[in-house]
Formats: sequence, structure tokens, C-alpha cells
Amino acid sequence: MLIGVLIGVVYSIYFLVKHTYRAGYTLKEKNEGHLKHYTIELALNVSFLNKKRIMDMLDKIPEYSIVEIIGSDSVYIDNDILEIFHDFKSKAHNKHIQLLLKDIPDVETIELH
Repeated sequence: MLIGVLIGVVYSIYFLVKHTYRAGYTLKEKNEGHLKHYTIELALNVSFLNKKRIMDMLDKIPEYSIVEIIGSDSVYIDNDILEIFHDFKSKAHNKHIQLLLKDIPDVETIELH
């Protein structure tokens, strides 16, 4: 009986992690004239499990775009994710991307020299 309980717990943890990884955000894309407008709505909880997926998505955004990241529905946003958004600010400026952060708290980052 104990083995059955352990299998159930492992099964539950697997699907919880899998669902959390996929449900970090939703991305909507539309064209506004010559510019592409991306709206990224963050999920209720955005954890470190979403870090790689968010970094890859932000790196794929083309130059001269508008990106709006909305955290209005989020209760918890991991500091790693906030640091990604902070780092993306400078990348966005260099790629001529207009970045709008709505209800995203600031985070202090420590730069290593």
C-alpha cells in the first residue's frame, strides 16, 4: 500500500511541474503597421521553472517591435524572472524594442565584474 501512495505522489509532482513549466505566460502577437506588437501576460505564479522558456521567447523577438509584459494577474513572480525582465530592458533598447512593463516589480541585481 505504501508503494501505491509513493507512486501517486511522484505522479502528482511530475504533472504539477509539467503544468507549471508550460503555464508561465501567454503570448499574443499582432501587427500594427510595420511594427509587431507582442503582449505577454504572466500567469498566476511564475517560478524559476519558466526561466529558460521566457529567456528563449524574449531572445526571439525581432528588432523594432513593441513588447508589453503584463503581471496584473500574478501573485508570485520569482526573482530570477524579474532579473530576466531587468536584463531585457537593456537588450530591448539596443534592438530598438519598445518595452512596456505593467505591474512588474523592480528587482535589484548584483553585477559580477
